Amino acid sequence: MKLSALLQRLGFLGFLLSDTFKAEFHLNIPWWIIASATTALIWWLTHRGIQLSARIATIMGALEVIIMLALELHVCYIRARGLLILRH
Repeated sequence: MKLSALLQRLGFLGFLLSDTFKAEFHLNIPWWIIASATTALIWWLTHRGIQLSARIATIMGALEVIIMLALELHVCYIRARGLLILRH
């Protein structure tokens, strides 16, 4: 991946997280601080070695699956109770 594409993605991630923090938690964190922190975290994980990076990636992937399952179960629960009506 080219360096410019990587920097664009990190900047976009910083912008999205900054906007989310502002909307949800009323925290005004500039996008460039989040992008810099993300860059530092990625560098630290790769510097520490592939084993730690793989372990962190596995944990984050498992966390993502757990969150998606919880959301799916919640939607099934509220549909079963008739609280969610989908109209076409």
